[in-house]
Amino acid sequence: MSWPVCPIADVFNVARGGSPRPIQNYLTDDPNGLNWIMIGDASADSKYIETTKNRIKREGLKKTRTVNEGDFLLTNSMSFGRPYILKTSGCIHDGWLVLSPKNNQVHPDFFYYLLGSDALYREFTKRATGAVVKNLNSDLVRQVQIPVPPLEEQKRIAAILDTADDLRVKRQESLAELDTLLQSTFLEMFGDPITNPMEWRIEPLRQITGEKSINGAYYPKDAYSEEGTRMVHMADAFYGIVDPAKVRRVDAPSADVRKYGLMPTDLLVSRRSLNYEGSAKPCLIPGTLEPLIFESSLIRVRPDLKKALERIRD
Repeated sequence: MSWPVCPIADVFNVARGGSPRPIQNYLTDDPNGLNWIMIGDASADSKYIETTKNRIKREGLKKTRTVNEGDFLLTNSMSFGRPYILKTSGCIHDGWLVLSPKNNQVHPDFFYYLLGSDALYREFTKRATGAVVKNLNSDLVRQVQIPVPPLEEQKRIAAILDTADDLRVKRQESLAELDTLLQSTFLEMFGDPITNPMEWRIEPLRQITGEKSINGAYYPKDAYSEEGTRMVHMADAFYGIVDPAKVRRVDAPSADVRKYGLMPTDLLVSRRSLNYEGSAKPCLIPGTLEPLIFESSLIRVRPDLKKALERIRD
C-alpha cells in the first residue's frame, strides 16, 4: 500500500520552546499563572502530558512559547525524539520542540506512534547535532519525510497499535510485579543495603572489580551504520537487561571494540537521565554471539567474581 510522503513541515508547524531567565524569578504559585511544562511532567509510560508541577508569571510569556491541547511535544536533547500528546496548555522551555497540526486530518494516536517509531528515531539520529549530547532542532525535524495515510486509515492503524500497546503495558505490569517480588526476596535474604540491618561488611566497589570502571565511547552521527558493531545507548539500559536486537550499530574501530567491549558479567550504570529515577540505574548484559559495546552516557562496571567470592568466604 502506497501513501503520500511529505516533510513533517507539511503536516505540522514546528517550533522550539524558550525560557525566561533566570527561571526562578518567573516561577509562581499564583493559580492564574501559566502552566510551565517540564520534562519531569512527562511520564515514561504515558503518551500524554496532562498536568504541570509549576507555573510561571505572565510577564515571562514574551520569552517562552505557548502550546495548546492537541499539540505534540518532542524532547530535543539526550533521549531526544520522545513524543507526547498535550492534554493541557501552557508554555515550554527550550528542551522541547512543539509540533502543532496544520489541519484536522491528523489523528493524534497515529502520529504519536509514527513520531515515536524506530524509523523516525533513526532519521532523527542521523540528523541530530552536538559534540557530546545530540540535539534536535526545529529545522531538521521539519525536513524529515513521513508517510501520511488518509484519516480513516490513520484511525485503523492507530486502533491496531493501541491493542498491541495494551498488551505491552500488561506485560510490563507483570514484569514490574516480578521485579517487586525479586526486590522483596533480596531484602528478606540480605536486608536493606542502605541501613544494613544484618551488619554485612561494607567495602568500596573497587575492591571487587577487576579493572577501573570507564565511560563508554562517543561517535558522531556519520559513524552510525546498518553493518557496524552493536552499541548500547542509555535508552537501551533502562529495562533491567539489554536487548541486543534493539540497539543501534556504529562503525567502531577494532581498538574501541576491545576497549569498550561488554561481557555477560559486566554491569552498565547510567551516568545521567532526563528523570531523576534514571540516574545511576544499573542493567545487566546478556550473552551475545557478536561484539557489544556501550556509549558515553553509561559506565561499565566489571566485577571480579573471584575477588567477590573471596570476600564472601572471609
